[in-house]
Amino acid sequence: MDSFYGNLLAQWNFREHVRQERTGRWFLILGIISGLLMVYALWNTNFLFALIIVLVLFILFLRYNKEPKNLQFSVTDRGILLDRDFIPHQNLKRFWMVYDPPHVSKIYFEKDALMNGLLIVPMEDNDPVEIREALLPFVAEDLGTDNETVAEALARWMKL
Repeated sequence: MDSFYGNLLAQWNFREHVRQERTGRWFLILGIISGLLMVYALWNTNFLFALIIVLVLFILFLRYNKEPKNLQFSVTDRGILLDRDFIPHQNLKRFWMVYDPPHVSKIYFEKDALMNGLLIVPMEDNDPVEIREALLPFVAEDLGTDNETVAEALARWMKL
């Protein structure tokens, strides 16, 4: 690890996204729902909605046919590193973990106001206690949040 990023405290690799196994039934349901939404959009002459449906289907097609990349995540005493993107600890508001194997094993980082959003990192088979201990001296832990986001749970349930 380059000394610019600090001393390495924890590191692991994970896939960019979980490649869901989808059955023919899943594709049939997607086709029916998309078709009905497209008919509704065209019936109401809402061409923007129709375009959004086509774009979502195109993105799902691309994601399904693309092999997920392997990413490396590191925790150092100066920040966290996701592949080549370094985020100093002072740019992170808080973190929380959701650990319910085999369904969910993720760590969530809330970034500061300048870098809105969540960073969600799968913990894979790593020990959550070790990861927590590596982060605690630098980032506040939110013990009140122990659930995955609704969007994450919905995406997992819908196999997106």
